[in-house]
Amino acid sequence: AYNKDKRGHTLDVCIKPFLQYALGTHSCPYPEFKNIITQHFFHKRRIIQRQLQQWTKEDGSALMISKLKSINGLLTKLQERESQKQKEEAATAKHRKDTNVGVIELLDNSSSVTPAAAATATTMNKQHETIILDLASGDDDDEQITSTNVDPEVIPL
Repeated sequence: AYNKDKRGHTLDVCIKPFLQYALGTHSCPYPEFKNIITQHFFHKRRIIQRQLQQWTKEDGSALMISKLKSINGLLTKLQERESQKQKEEAATAKHRKDTNVGVIELLDNSSSVTPAAAATATTMNKQHETIILDLASGDDDDEQITSTNVDPEVIPL
């Protein structure tokens, strides 16, 4: 009975709402962690599904089976969505590689590129292209660094 109650609460409080946040069916109280929550459940789904199967064997009550089916359905939806995203990202990356797109330009404070996106873009760019970084300090004497034929792994600042 002790484990039965704990398992039910684990499903209701710790797993189901966070899967719903990850899928976007409920608003996430921690929007800054939404991506982390999504990735956690996507990468741990098989472990969670095995545990759910074990709990089904140990507790065959209709309520527990209903909860487990619900969680399993959410995990399946998440896996389908994230797999589709990965396929689309791979196709986009292949297209970029094939067309040699990947030049990085930061021209003002409204344009921003994350370090991961910058690394991906520069790695994909097989040719040594010009990378322009606008290091404007807000003064009229804006500095601009232009680097030609740089190594795609290194952005000199």
